[in-house]
Amino acid sequence: MRAALALSLLLACAPTEPVPSRGAAVEADAWHSAHDRAGLLAALQQAGHGAVVIDVRAAWCVPCLDLERTTLTDPRVRAALRDHVRVQVDVTDGTAEQDALQTALQTPTLPRLRAWSDADALRRALHGGTALPPPAWDVTTYVDANELLARIAAR
Repeated sequence: MRAALALSLLLACAPTEPVPSRGAAVEADAWHSAHDRAGLLAALQQAGHGAVVIDVRAAWCVPCLDLERTTLTDPRVRAALRDHVRVQVDVTDGTAEQDALQTALQTPTLPRLRAWSDADALRRALHGGTALPPPAWDVTTYVDANELLARIAAR
């Protein structure tokens, strides 16, 4: 069912520009890429006790692509997230492991941006299967740069 929905959305959408790769870059505003729990845990391990923002997205999710192309590329947003380790969790394939990861991250809908002030606490909770610490902020739909900046500032 989920695969059929994804295929329907892909076929219904006009072609779009590819989303820039965010995995191997080393520039200051690079995003780590994760497709499974192991990839996410590795990125969180690298973050240590620092702040982390997780972008849960899928290639077939039009609002996800809009968020990435507009909001997350805004220079003000990039500056506001500079002190965060940024991880993009791609659930495009809808595998059982990706579904479980979405459940563990409490991200049933897309797009979803969640931020925590302590990546290590989040990593320990995900690794141990315990309750997640409360996020510093949470975005459950497309927002423009001004709205995202307001949520970040309100933390």
